[in-house]
Amino acid sequence: MKQNPIELMKLALSEALKGGRDTKPNPRVGAVLEAQSGEVVLGFHKKAGQPHAEIEVLNECRRLGINPKGAQIAVTLEPCSHQGRTGACSKALIDAGISKVIVGVRDPHKKVNGQGIAMLREAGIQVEESILAKECFELNREWLIAQKLGRPFVTLKMATSLDGKWAADNGESKWITGEEARNKGHFLRARVDAIGTSFKTITADNPDFTARPDSKLVDWQPRLFVFSGRSDLSFENLKVKDRNPTVVDLSQGLKIALEKLFLEEEISDLMIEAGPNLSTYFLNERLVDELWLFQAPVLLGGGGASLGALSGGQLPGLSLQLVRKEYYGQDCLLVLASA
Repeated sequence: MKQNPIELMKLALSEALKGGRDTKPNPRVGAVLEAQSGEVVLGFHKKAGQPHAEIEVLNECRRLGINPKGAQIAVTLEPCSHQGRTGACSKALIDAGISKVIVGVRDPHKKVNGQGIAMLREAGIQVEESILAKECFELNREWLIAQKLGRPFVTLKMATSLDGKWAADNGESKWITGEEARNKGHFLRARVDAIGTSFKTITADNPDFTARPDSKLVDWQPRLFVFSGRSDLSFENLKVKDRNPTVVDLSQGLKIALEKLFLEEEISDLMIEAGPNLSTYFLNERLVDELWLFQAPVLLGGGGASLGALSGGQLPGLSLQLVRKEYYGQDCLLVLASA
């Protein structure tokens, strides 16, 4: 008895989760094939440059001696239609004689974006779309949004006092928030492709910008980018020197700089950890997709560092939508999305 599309897609999602960070800069993708004889074959994209999930499944069929002709296959992301690091998956499915393809979400990449599905349908293959679409979207949310925007998905992380201060009057900023909140920040670092900061933040605080959730240095570290209008920056005698930071030229504007990061560096998920100047710049340019605001239950007062004025200088200001609220010790985390 054949499994229904939802059952197959649930299996494909479980497979996709096995992909982990090794798929970067590609998305995580899982696939499940059900042969006419009833056998079920699982597969996922393991690493960039290696076979995609659909090809993994077809290769496994060959290894097991299972005939894929007439089979149905569920894939969390639309099969690609172009030759990249690997061949076009849609063509491979057509050549294998697949009869039905179940798709979670369309691939918004400019070289795919419905073309893979069109190729399958033109070959007479039945395609069923948007199966567990919400779950498939969340699997690669930042990557999918970045493909649509043509720039990285930008998360701005801020840690302030209740009155919005990054630092006290005397410049002290370590630590406004407590250990639990800082640990959550390390989990966020471990999730993203890259961290963006300013040279002022690096010289003022001398951070290493490594991801150390639960005080454990993760094997995979996000890349480090320093946004600046200068090209003569030196990182000698600074902890970040070992991270080989890349300077991002802001002379042509922030939007163009982000587009170059996306196209030339293949960065899809960028977190900004900086002081108020760079943070204000990102907000002012409306280039923040998600804001992670950690607030400590303290009031600093005075003229310590704080967010700058946003363009317009009047209500309603920059509107944000509250996604969720979490607590870490005495600190509150507000996760907000651009309206």
